[in-house]
Amino acid sequence: MDNVGGAAPKDVLRLDKVLHVENERIHRMLMRVWFPDWGWYEADTLEEGIEIIQREQNNFQLIVLDLNLDDSRGIATVERYHACSVAPIVVSTADAPSVEELQARAHELGVYGIIEKGKSFTSSRVRPILLNAYRDWRDPRLVMDLQVLNAATEKATAQRTKWLEDRAKGK
Repeated sequence: MDNVGGAAPKDVLRLDKVLHVENERIHRMLMRVWFPDWGWYEADTLEEGIEIIQREQNNFQLIVLDLNLDDSRGIATVERYHACSVAPIVVSTADAPSVEELQARAHELGVYGIIEKGKSFTSSRVRPILLNAYRDWRDPRLVMDLQVLNAATEKATAQRTKWLEDRAKGK
């Protein structure tokens, strides 16, 4: 069941600094309702959002960016944010041509997810897009590399311990 207006279930993942750049108040309000434990920073315009990024020293975990702002539209909006922030970007739009162009250039622009507004703008559709964008940005390969390294270290330590024990026994 889609949860259109009510609070969504608690997430295992809680983001402390999320910038939402959106000129439609209702969309900003819905995100706060759906993700009440997240630390939301909000801007109405492209310039206001960039000022917040600079003020907060580019320390955001995620940026949710509308493509149809009063002072910027389309891909140019994403390009401006990508140039001044390292955080993953999730874009939101009601414009289908923008979605197609973004999908073609997503990786290059730092876009990790696309939210299509309209009937599909529900918590059950938005939630996985935001969570997956953050998880993908963190790069699960790094987590896997660390697990492999830890396992190799444990194995080497066990082999060294056995060798020392055998040596102590005179083997």
